[in-house]
Amino acid sequence: MFFLQSTLPNEISGFSRIEYLAIFNAIIFGFIVAEFFMGWGNFMRYRSQIKFDFIPIIWSFLTFLVSILIWWGTWTNNEFIGVNIFYYYYSLVLPLLLYLVCVFLFPKINETRYETDIFDLECYFKKQAPLISFLYGLLFMAMILNAIIFQENELFHIKNYIKGGAALLAFGGIFIKNRIYYWIITAVMLVLFIGFLMTV
Repeated sequence: MFFLQSTLPNEISGFSRIEYLAIFNAIIFGFIVAEFFMGWGNFMRYRSQIKFDFIPIIWSFLTFLVSILIWWGTWTNNEFIGVNIFYYYYSLVLPLLLYLVCVFLFPKINETRYETDIFDLECYFKKQAPLISFLYGLLFMAMILNAIIFQENELFHIKNYIKGGAALLAFGGIFIKNRIYYWIITAVMLVLFIGFLMTV
């Protein structure tokens, strides 16, 4: 289609359009990684003032591992991002969803306030879990679309089945506000992640 065609040159003074566009994606991923390290840094810095809960901590590590998988996959996406602006816009969807997950997964702990108070991580996670589950569901659905749009694999592929199962499990966390269910999500997500790695 005509409006999808790009009339811009592919290279200017030896600097390709893909290299130029990939820089902005890398900056966004840099913010995502910074959010992880700031969150874990707060956990270690204020450990004496925090009542810890293992579920959000495990979820944060699993999300970090998923973010590495997504970054790994952007290598092949780069073939398309210079074709037209619509491919490029979609290439930003996964990192933006990942960033939102990080924002709600990690609490902002105020040093002055929690010098004497105890921050209950379990209570925080209980309030945020439905929203985090919703974002996880969107993330895995976006990963399926990403694989199709950037021609990584067909719709009916084992990798997409794994992502679809993860999405359904995550969406279930919106309505099933139960700690046991969140533990089930944690265990199944770990198994799905290992299964996904075996298909890479």
